[in-house]
Amino acid sequence: MITSANYFEKKGKMDKAVQLYSRGGNKRRAMDLAIKYNLTNMMEDISSGVDDGDDPEVMKNSVDYLMQNQ
Repeated sequence: MITSANYFEKKGKMDKAVQLYSRGGNKRRAMDLAIKYNLTNMMEDISSGVDDGDDPEVMKNSVDYLMQNQ
């Protein structure tokens, strides 16, 4: 999935890239792209799927996003 995400990112298909990065386990990259390209619907999906074992930076970005959009 990460290889496919890289492909879609290079092609400018950020929604697909974010989705694949997230599913492939690279939620940090997924969140970074979602924030950079203002893919709010994707940020919600990533944020709702964050759990205790995830990268602390992803968790922080998820909380920040959720707090701003209450």
